[in-house]
Amino acid sequence: MSAEAGPARRRRRRPEEARAEILASAGRLLRDRALHELTVEEIMAGTTLSRKSFYVYFSDRYQLLEELFAQLRQRLDAGNRLFLAGGDLLADGRSAMLAVAEVARESGAPMRALFEASAHDPRAERLWRQFNEPVVAAFASKLAHEMEAGRIAPLHDVRGVARALVGMDLFILFDQVIGKESPDLPALIDSISEVWASVLRPPGG
Repeated sequence: MSAEAGPARRRRRRPEEARAEILASAGRLLRDRALHELTVEEIMAGTTLSRKSFYVYFSDRYQLLEELFAQLRQRLDAGNRLFLAGGDLLADGRSAMLAVAEVARESGAPMRALFEASAHDPRAERLWRQFNEPVVAAFASKLAHEMEAGRIAPLHDVRGVARALVGMDLFILFDQVIGKESPDLPALIDSISEVWASVLRPPGG
């Protein structure tokens, strides 16, 4: 049922259920709205709760967004761990990227909305950094470990390379996966893996 029509109203909810309902409404709206267009009134119109109930659970839209993105990060982190904890850098990296792409296809629209808003909204920029910087740091640590173990050629700027690779992955997700009806995920991941392989070549490779 669309947010505009609104679901059946005012059934009592446990606090955790109410919070989840509000978060789900915001997530739906961000599929086709920019972050600055998201209003409390519209969010609550997609729930069975009154408008004023929003402020029982969230101080403002940004607190809601922080919680929404924290939940998304948990799902993305589960995919990234396939790479971070794996032993075969490229094979495990491909598995991780495929898992991340599946999450992005299903529910990545808020991530793209946050990134786009970060260019002109200081609070959105802070949220984006909180969302993205731990990923860059984890990938940089993994690459440093692989380099020290002699499994990849020396990198002049490990963190810079990690940031570039993560940025490339995000651009492809934003441009070719999120909001697309039937993206060819295996083909996209093959292309991404080819770039990763060319950068993270073994010594002498």
